[in-house]
Amino acid sequence: MGRIKSIDSLRLEVLNLFKSWVLADKLLVKDVQSLALKQIYKYGVNLLCSVYFVTSLNYLYDNTSVESALRRVVVYSFATATLCPGELMVRESYYPESFLVELEWTVALKLPQNLKLREILESMGRS
Repeated sequence: MGRIKSIDSLRLEVLNLFKSWVLADKLLVKDVQSLALKQIYKYGVNLLCSVYFVTSLNYLYDNTSVESALRRVVVYSFATATLCPGELMVRESYYPESFLVELEWTVALKLPQNLKLREILESMGRS
């Protein structure tokens, strides 16, 4: 029978995957980036959107550029996930400002059909 991981263990694993991706990006090792991204996908979008993973998100935004493929994946995943908008509404101040700007842009231009997230962003004065 599989062991259930604690939130702290999951948080550390996600943070380490983000760190691996960032290091591989700096060293131009695309295979490691791909492996890290595959592992990140395995966690599922709604888990990654949880407020428990804001530390990982802050690390990502502190160590990547706007052009980062991992940033795009995380923002798009957040924008399309079902549980993420509720977390955002309750805990806006936990998230990096540049993440919120990228999320707003993604919803407005690429995912106009995501009315729930658009309403939440508007209620926060962001759209």
